[in-house]
Amino acid sequence: MSLEFFFNSSSVAGLTRLVLSAVIMVILFRGKSQTARLLGITFAGATAFNILLLVTDAMLPPFTDYLDPAETVPLLWIMIGLVPFAYHFPALVFKREEAAARFFFTLYAVVGTLVIGVQLYAAAIGRLDWFDPLRLFQISGGLLGFLWSAIVMARQWIYQTIITMRVKKERGFNDWVREFIFPSQKNARAARAFLGVFLMPTLLLATDSAFGIVQSRPDYVLNIGLLLIFFAFVMTYLNYAPETSTFMNKLLLSTLVVVLGVMSAVSNIILPFYGRVFDNERILDVEHVAESQLVDGKLD
Repeated sequence: MSLEFFFNSSSVAGLTRLVLSAVIMVILFRGKSQTARLLGITFAGATAFNILLLVTDAMLPPFTDYLDPAETVPLLWIMIGLVPFAYHFPALVFKREEAAARFFFTLYAVVGTLVIGVQLYAAAIGRLDWFDPLRLFQISGGLLGFLWSAIVMARQWIYQTIITMRVKKERGFNDWVREFIFPSQKNARAARAFLGVFLMPTLLLATDSAFGIVQSRPDYVLNIGLLLIFFAFVMTYLNYAPETSTFMNKLLLSTLVVVLGVMSAVSNIILPFYGRVFDNERILDVEHVAESQLVDGKLD
């Protein structure tokens, strides 16, 4: 079993995502509010997800075969923090529903984790046709979590708009529409901003080959998309967080995203070329060895 670690375009992109998600996780866990901790739990799951993607992209079978069934499981555990965050930010409005949603997605994550055992059993008995449906079940939990979070945030936006209109005592339809599209209160603006942020991973995950909508998604779409999504999540939160954030945190994250994005883009351009050159030279070496004759038990 080979445990060698290879740097290719996918593994370098995975490394950039891992660095960014880990930095964001540390920044969020330093926050004192409940929403910061919930989003920190979300990025802890994202960090675990990126670790698995990095290992499966940078290492060879059969070692990675044991990790493939668990690759999408962190998506399910991300929802343990993300869905409650959608209910608590900018304010906890739907208390009973939040408890039910938390229970449902926790149960889904537990079942999705246990599915790993079923996948390993299927591999042992040679039922490879089980893999796609089981993976679909796992990844559907992630898509459902992002979609439900977006719905909750849309309801938060509507609720905050209604509260604002009651305070203003304005009854006109045009006034309501104007306030809805261009909120005057911070909470409504925060809900509107996060609705757009939640839709980004929803659309990205919907393009996974498991759903059949897109048959082949380029790797750079996933790499750049995840970097932008991570950046959008943390910057939107820092802009509307209940606790003040320093300018240095925003500057650090902005600079880090630019550097990691450039690094990922350059690796996608350069590393495939060097990989082909390396493969060609290795093939020539193998052909040379195959054509060589033994002289006194040694290659000529």
